[in-house]
Amino acid sequence: MKISRENCELGFQATAAILLLYRELAHAGKIENDEGVYLQICNVDPFDCANIDIDDDLADEIDEEFIRCGGAVALLCELNDIISENEDDFLQHPLLGKILGTFRAGNVSRIEQISQIVELFNVSEMEFNFARFRQILDAALNRFVGPVFSPQQRRA
Repeated sequence: MKISRENCELGFQATAAILLLYRELAHAGKIENDEGVYLQICNVDPFDCANIDIDDDLADEIDEEFIRCGGAVALLCELNDIISENEDDFLQHPLLGKILGTFRAGNVSRIEQISQIVELFNVSEMEFNFARFRQILDAALNRFVGPVFSPQQRRA
């Protein structure tokens, strides 16, 4: 999604939705289920966020990297939902390919946790390492949500 002066409200809306998502994740302390609703209620598409492109003249107003990473975290939440709700056949879920494709080709592919997640899906459901998946989700939560809503931030 391209953000310019003409549609900059979409960038602000995405930022607000991601802050809401991060706040709820910080409160829960982990990625659980159905966190994607926080972007949905704000009419924000996590795929658009993960691939957002902000015009240079808006760089001081809208944080492109924050929105991209927030989109990636929202897609990780969606991925967690897919796996937890379809344990035996999650590789067949229609949204899985779109998420992994975004992770492989998008602007978020250089994020360490994203590349680690993609590697996990090179096996069958029977060989899938659920424990490693949870570890990577926790690492992503600590990397992206922790700095925004750390206890030190709340005391300030």
